[in-house]
Amino acid sequence: MFPAIAESARRKELILDGEVVAPDPATGAPSFPRLLVLGAYDETSRLVYVGHVGTGFSVAARRALRDRLAGFAAAESPFGVPTSRHRAVSTRWVEPRLVGTVE
Repeated sequence: MFPAIAESARRKELILDGEVVAPDPATGAPSFPRLLVLGAYDETSRLVYVGHVGTGFSVAARRALRDRLAGFAAAESPFGVPTSRHRAVSTRWVEPRLVGTVE
C-alpha cells in the first residue's frame, strides 16, 4: 500500500513528521517528546498520516530527540490538514526528513 515503507511482518520504516509534547520532568515546560507522529508516502507520492508511537526513551534520549527535532521545526503539518487528534493536543510539526524503524 505504501511503497516508501520497507516492511517485514513486524517492522516498518516510517517518516517522522511531528511530536506530541509533554512536560519536561525537570522544568514542567511542555517541551518533551511524548509521542512521535508518523507518515508515509502513498502510491501518488503524497505524504499521509499513518499513526503515532510512544517513544519509550529515557529522559536523556527524549531531551536529545527534542534538541534534534528543533532543527527541523515546521510551522504547519506536513500532511496539509492535521488530524482532529493533533488539533486537540500540543503537536509540534517537523519537516519530513527523518526516517525511523517501528517494530
